[in-house]
Amino acid sequence: MNQLNDEKTAVTLKHIPALDGLRGFAILALALGHFMIAQNWNGKPLFHIISGGWIFVDCFFALSGFLVTSILLDTRRRPDYFRRFYKRRQLRILPLYLFAVLAVFLVSFFIEGRRVELTGYDSLLWYLFYLPNLAITLKGGWLDHSSYLGINHFWAVGVEEQFYLLWPLVVYFIPRRGLMFLAAAILALGTPIRLLTGYIAGDIWGLAPYTSTWCRMDAIAAGAMVAMLLRLDWGKAYAANRRALKPILAACFSFSLLIMFLLAWSIPALLNPAAPAAVKIDFFCYAAYIAGFGYTAYKTYISRNQPDMLPFVLRESCKAIFTVMLIRMIFDLGWGGGQEKFTHSTLCFGSLVYILATTHTQTFLRKFFENRFLVHIGFFSYGIYLFHHLFRPIFGRTIEQWFFIDAALNPFLAQFLYIVTAGLVAYVFARLSWVLIEQPFIRLKK
Repeated sequence: MNQLNDEKTAVTLKHIPALDGLRGFAILALALGHFMIAQNWNGKPLFHIISGGWIFVDCFFALSGFLVTSILLDTRRRPDYFRRFYKRRQLRILPLYLFAVLAVFLVSFFIEGRRVELTGYDSLLWYLFYLPNLAITLKGGWLDHSSYLGINHFWAVGVEEQFYLLWPLVVYFIPRRGLMFLAAAILALGTPIRLLTGYIAGDIWGLAPYTSTWCRMDAIAAGAMVAMLLRLDWGKAYAANRRALKPILAACFSFSLLIMFLLAWSIPALLNPAAPAAVKIDFFCYAAYIAGFGYTAYKTYISRNQPDMLPFVLRESCKAIFTVMLIRMIFDLGWGGGQEKFTHSTLCFGSLVYILATTHTQTFLRKFFENRFLVHIGFFSYGIYLFHHLFRPIFGRTIEQWFFIDAALNPFLAQFLYIVTAGLVAYVFARLSWVLIEQPFIRLKK
């Protein structure tokens, strides 16, 4: 989505190609999930895992939290702090966003003959003020604008814009220590807030806990925490290594012991053929949690005499969190564990951002995300995000009809051709929009 590809002039923020590649991978996974045709694969775990690409919206939020917070922290002493940030953000986001929104409503009015609503939840005004996610929350369903073009996925742009509006004020007025505690509190409250929102809305698995701004802040807070952790003076923490050793080991042991009881408690469900799959998932994930704590304890112990123990342990802990949460997400998506309400994706992607931002050696993850293809796709991720679902209704009437019905192709071949065709269309429009719409406005930043 609308990441800061061009923001490389901050005082201490360095360009990290691996994060560009992560952005590229995220948009490919998200688009792939939206291109899966449910009637051919519904009920199959692999379909649910791939179509769960929507979860990568949390990856974009984590990246936004990291990059924006980095820029704000590095520039908040500048006299033009607010003007510079808001101007650059709007020049980056608004032109293409406004073009797509107006295109939908013009098609709706002139081609479909619909009346353009100025009141109600389907009103154009929600989009002009970057509030489509709140309209979806209040309506309790997706908005209705056009039978040919769709912009319901712009809810995520609304969340980010609301974050961009408020976060500069928070960073400017709250000291760094307070910011860290605030971000940690938002992260910790992510799951309870989503569950409470669903309860109040009357549908715990509905759209309100998914699109509400306050329900998506934990992923952004995770990215913000990474930005703040990278700016800590770890040199002052060297003397604390010895003091931190025992609490870290004690915490790993205590949590492992607690999870062992949960693991034992879930054994009867594992052996019961009639038990829900989500219950059985817990058994395997509990084992992964214990392994993660064991890995962290081991890395802490072997680094106890190193002067940089704390940052080392933090990075190794993030590796354990990323691995364990990734396993949890795959199981939940494939076998119906209700992933979207919990903080697994936030912890997974936040940890991955920290790993990529702090790993300077050519590890597997860094090499993978620095792949030139992924970095290239990441550069155009904003346009791809806007266009890939914008044309979804048209894709349904054309290429989906051609490949799956008219040609009566093998479902695997039809699905492959659909993905390739729809993906190429989104990519071509993203390239054209970059040259014709985005780039001319970005030049105004200078």
